[in-house]
Formats: sequence, structure tokens, C-alpha cells
Amino acid sequence: MLGKEADATQQVRIGAINMMISGTSIWATLVPEIGVLDLGYLFKDYAQVGKTLDGKAGEKLAALMMNKANVMVLGYGYNLGARNIYTKKVIEKPEDLKNLKIRVLPVPNFIATLNHMGAVAIPMPGGEVYSSLQMGGD
Repeated sequence: MLGKEADATQQVRIGAINMMISGTSIWATLVPEIGVLDLGYLFKDYAQVGKTLDGKAGEKLAALMMNKANVMVLGYGYNLGARNIYTKKVIEKPEDLKNLKIRVLPVPNFIATLNHMGAVAIPMPGGEVYSSLQMGGD
């Protein structure tokens, strides 16, 4: 499907499309509790992520998704990789983020986490990343 992820979520909710693969962030506007997964340093490693999301916590979040958004969670893609920060500047320690402007998805927990780490989070919808890079944006 072409278009914005937010449009796709609405189409899944009303049954216009049957299934989508997405991050949990886009759903936080409908199910604020799912936004907990956007917090930085929530898990110590992938084993803990798997144990949590494949266990009772994941079941509770899935139930909230069904009750509040009318969407069935088939599974969590935690094995797809962690969030990464890509910069032209070498980042070796959190202090290296000080005042560094970083574009992030317009998700409150992403913005707060990076700002808390000393960076300057600049919200940008995912669909605008490619055009920003074409125009020379970092």
C-alpha cells in the first residue's frame, strides 16, 4: 500500500485492508498504553523483550489494542531490530548527543527520550524522510 502509515491504520480498523506490519508507535494515538514500548532503555536485552512481549504484558497490550482500536495483534516484531540513531557525527557515549538535531517520528515518547538524552528532537513523519534527504537534510 502506498500512503501514510496513519491512513493504513485507519483502513485496518475499518476492514478496508486485512493486515499490516507496523511499529507500535503509530497506534499510541488510539491506545496510549502501547506507547510504553517507545520508552528508551525499557529493556536490558532482546531476551527480556521476548519474555515480556510473548508473555502476560504482551497479552495485556494486545487486549488493549483489540478493545480500544478494534485491531488484533498477531505478534510483536521485536526481533526486527532496535531503534538506531544515524548521524554524520560519531556517537560513542550519550554526552555526544548534546544539542545534536535529530529527526524523529512525531511520537511523544521518542521526542522526550532524545531530548532527555541532550539531543534536540525534531518531529518528522516517516513519509517525509526521503524528500528531506533528497533536499540535503541530515
